Amino acid sequence: MIDLIEDKIIMKSIVSIEENNETVIDIDESSSSSRTILVWKNLLVETRGNKRKEFFQRCRSNRKILLHNLNGVINGGLWAVMGPSGSGKSTLLNTLACRLDVNTTVQGEMHLNGAPYNNAELKRIAGYVMQDDLLNGELTIEETLMYTAKLRLPRTLTNEERQTRVESIIKDLGLDDVHDRRIGSSLKQGISGSERKRLCVGMQLISRPQLLFLDEPTTGLDSVAAFDLLQMLYELSHGKFHKQSITIDTFQQAGFPCPLYTNPADHLLDVVSLTKNNIDEAILAVHPSINIDLDMGFHQRHIQMNNLPLQPPWLKKQIQILLQRNFQQQQRQFHVILVSLIQSIIMGVLIGIVFFRIDNTQRGVFRRESILFSCIVNQSLFAALMIINSFPIERTLTLRERASGTYYASAYFLAKIIIDTLVQLPVPIIFSCIVYFLVGFQATVSKFFLFMLFIVLCSMTSTSIALMISTLCKTTDLSITVLPMILEVSRLFGGFLLAPSRIPKYFAWLDALSYFKYSYVGLSLNEYQGLQFQCNNPLNETESCLLNGEAVIHERGFDYLSIPICIGVLFAFIVVMRIIAFLGVRFRKH
Repeated sequence: MIDLIEDKIIMKSIVSIEENNETVIDIDESSSSSRTILVWKNLLVETRGNKRKEFFQRCRSNRKILLHNLNGVINGGLWAVMGPSGSGKSTLLNTLACRLDVNTTVQGEMHLNGAPYNNAELKRIAGYVMQDDLLNGELTIEETLMYTAKLRLPRTLTNEERQTRVESIIKDLGLDDVHDRRIGSSLKQGISGSERKRLCVGMQLISRPQLLFLDEPTTGLDSVAAFDLLQMLYELSHGKFHKQSITIDTFQQAGFPCPLYTNPADHLLDVVSLTKNNIDEAILAVHPSINIDLDMGFHQRHIQMNNLPLQPPWLKKQIQILLQRNFQQQQRQFHVILVSLIQSIIMGVLIGIVFFRIDNTQRGVFRRESILFSCIVNQSLFAALMIINSFPIERTLTLRERASGTYYASAYFLAKIIIDTLVQLPVPIIFSCIVYFLVGFQATVSKFFLFMLFIVLCSMTSTSIALMISTLCKTTDLSITVLPMILEVSRLFGGFLLAPSRIPKYFAWLDALSYFKYSYVGLSLNEYQGLQFQCNNPLNETESCLLNGEAVIHERGFDYLSIPICIGVLFAFIVVMRIIAFLGVRFRKH
């Protein structure tokens, strides 16, 4: 099932790294356990420098070398490579797994069964278990594995076959007793650290990869849990563990013999962790070098290509599976939805009581404006705050699942916005029903539903803007910092504090970009059209009375827009903002 298990790669001194001399590695390529052979030669990894400085300075002095001239070969079995902190282990692991940061450059050659490979090919035959365990805390172990099986296994498999594989993985990993327990999070107790780690391994084993990379799989585990995990990995690798006795001999010849009754691994780490410069020179002087054959394993390549898994489910099927997973997560977070509904009801009742049964006097003209604008501000703020934290929290997990080839970015995004929209819709609808009848707006069916439509569109537009900000900003803190500025600018040019007829021309572009304005103007047109006012008690006797709604619309400067235009602009805001949000999901990798 597994041909390579990689823990960490050492940089300072390991058996498979050499710079100058030449010695041939004896690997039996015809062995059944060597179905996959990974070879790298003259590997050089650097941080990417400032292109502008490099252009003017014509040099690369500001680049930092992370790995220098590394050569190595790994064939089937369990490989555990150790090294001190900062020696470049994770860098080499990520380089071989094609998961380096975009700010690094790679030179050299990496071959898989005698041919170069890329990330797209590697994702189909390899798995990667990261050091930190990022999982959906609301799902159980079995549900997590089942969703992984549905998303990653070939589309030709039936649900019964997927379920059988999941049950087999659960049994192999020793998770039978906790298969129906929720994973949990930092705020909610769930499974143990050892069980989380085994679950992460199981998620990668679902697709039966030919290679499996693990980054510090025992970190955070006690000795018993670490031993159990390694014992499981040893059994999964068909009981083949590579012991390089040549390393002990090399260290002994260099003047660092392993003391009696000392663990060789501890001794090697103690030696390479020393900061003396002559240690590296002494080891390299006696270390037998390696002659790397990049064509190694070429005869196995046709077997490898024939055993590549078939394509994962179609995009439509991925969306259906992610919809089901997201809906299940929302169901188990129903308390959040319930609190949002309660807040909406409370605010609707408060606004309705404060402005209960407004009349058609001149005072009622201005009270209507206050009510309509208060509704927009309230629903915009609630909607934006509901969504602003969602994507930054999910970003790391989403990037990890996409890097493993679990689903497409478009499938994730469509499933997310559909579920978020369904969860969000009841809030403005309930709010509209409460406010409209308590306040006493025009008792016309068409006007009521237009009122509700504008409140819903305003809420969805605010959600779209918050979603766009959260996908473009790296952190939640940055998202929360940017969002209030956009909301405040939209509120300032929303048509209430500064009527469109009184806006200076040099601010016309901000007025055009304020979605508050289109919501407020649309609600005002809907309410004031066909409404008659009394003039027996004007607010200011020096001013003429506004006898009907059309006069109010003209005086405020709302007549240059119409209800269909306001609806169309709000729809355009929603579409454009969500397209930008998708681009952020698709192309922002960190």
